[in-house]
Amino acid sequence: MMWKAEKVRIKGDSSKLPKVPSYLRVQGSGDSGLLGWWYRLAAPEKPGELMDMEKRETYRRGRLASLILLALLFLPLTALPLALRAATLAPTLIVAGLALATIFALVVNRFGSTMLAGWIAVCACIAATMLVLLCSPRGISVISLPILCILVIPELLAASLLPPRVVFGVALFNCGFAWWALAFLPHTTTVARLLELGLPYLLLIPTNIYITVALIAYLWVRSAGRAIARADRAEEIARLEHDLAIQMQEKALQMEQLDQSIEQIIQTQTRVANGDLNARVPLTRENLLWPVAGSLNNIIARLQRARSAEEELERTRKEAEQLVEALRELRHSQEQLQITRGGTVVDAIAVELATLLNGRIVTGPLGTPYPLKEKQ
Repeated sequence: MMWKAEKVRIKGDSSKLPKVPSYLRVQGSGDSGLLGWWYRLAAPEKPGELMDMEKRETYRRGRLASLILLALLFLPLTALPLALRAATLAPTLIVAGLALATIFALVVNRFGSTMLAGWIAVCACIAATMLVLLCSPRGISVISLPILCILVIPELLAASLLPPRVVFGVALFNCGFAWWALAFLPHTTTVARLLELGLPYLLLIPTNIYITVALIAYLWVRSAGRAIARADRAEEIARLEHDLAIQMQEKALQMEQLDQSIEQIIQTQTRVANGDLNARVPLTRENLLWPVAGSLNNIIARLQRARSAEEELERTRKEAEQLVEALRELRHSQEQLQITRGGTVVDAIAVELATLLNGRIVTGPLGTPYPLKEKQ
């Protein structure tokens, strides 16, 4: 079962959300020191914290392959001194070829092709063993017979880096090669005497080793694979539970935000109803109720402007009435009257009238109280 982690968008205070547990992250054990340096050099790149199980398995197999290929690299390095002392150049070339093939497999593994790296390592190890026996100048001897047992290394490589069932194919190939080598390759007098006892007698030990190692490796890898699969399923369930907890926490935060926003809107409406037109809903654009709050703020602002215009209109009406009253009094009086300025358009009318009436009307300072007062 494949599952891909999806990011959950959270609004509100993210510090209240559950953090990713440590068991849901990619654990980079051994990422420090020489082992960490080797992983960075030969293993695939480490993915992000949250990834699907396929990528996790690829990453795990890539790290395992880097360690196995490092161990395989020691085989030609330890065999190189013996190859250099050989009478022919063939052993040295075989050892160097195995080393180069292993290094190439490491490069392939670094780029994420762990399966291809495993096939390269298996084929290179089998070819090196076959070439050692084929290039032996004396043929198969009692000393070279143990070389047939080295063919168990490709079986272990196949079981670890390739699909587990491939190990049986490698074991059958090893059995066939051992039979062909003992039956058709040149051999020494001692081996010829042993063959007189029967070819199955010499094949008994290597074939038993091949089959036994293949069976044990298959069972071990299969059991380990099942254990890893169970752990992956348990981890997948834990990851799903974690994401569900995040979603539930997100909904709780959204409900809390809605409650607070509604309370702020109600408080603003109450202040406006009590006559405070300077009140505004203090919500930001990230809030879910921002459209409602923005519309309400616009209505309050328009209402505030309408009230200001109404108050100014009322002052203008009162001043106009007072000016009319003052003009009526001037018609029957020769005294100079004083009127106050109210900051409306009536002030301009009063100034023009004062000019026309030759200063019989004097406008007072701005803000002095009405009604009109006669100047003594």
